Order: sequence, then structure tokens, then C-alpha cells
Amino acid sequence: MLTYYELDLGLNHVVRKWSEPTDPRANLLVQVPGGQHATTNQFDGPSGVLVCCENHIIYRHMDATQHRVPIPRRKHPLEDPERGLIITAAVMHKMKVLSSLLIFTIISN
Repeated sequence: MLTYYELDLGLNHVVRKWSEPTDPRANLLVQVPGGQHATTNQFDGPSGVLVCCENHIIYRHMDATQHRVPIPRRKHPLEDPERGLIITAAVMHKMKVLSSLLIFTIISN
């Protein structure tokens, strides 16, 4: 079950926004930066969450449809094509103007 909460700083409490079932093979959640800058009128990004599952990644947001994308695989003679590809680590780096996201699989790609 994927449940999305939001912190309301004005009232100083947490509000449950929505909750939906997700893939039972999900193993990692990654934040997607978003929201409006406090000083400017620009947006940081789409916001939401990436749900990392075996062989695919799902983008989820409460105001958008979900997008399911397969994880690309390299062709390698020693790799077993029947073995599932799992995301093991992810890091998001946010700068003033842009942000980047690095995601690593079980085979270090």
C-alpha cells in the first residue's frame, strides 16, 4: 500500500492525502522533487514518488496517472535474462536550478 502524507506547517501536523495499492514486488521509494519556490514563482519539478519494483519503475502522483517504465538491460553473455532486475540504491541531488537522480541496479548499472 502506498500512502501519501503532506506536512502542513501552518497547523503543524501531518495530513493524509491519498492511499492506493501498489505492486507487491516494490522494494524502494525515491522522492521526486517538486513544489513552488518560496522566493520565486518557479516550480522545482513534477513532485511525486518513484516506486522501484522488480524489472520496472512506476512514477506516482496523486494528481497524475501512473507511468510504468521497464528498467533497461544491457546485453551481456554472462547475464541471465530470466533473473529479475532490482533497484538497490538511489540518490537525488538538488541544486538551485536543477536536480539529478542516480539509480543503481543489482548489477551496478
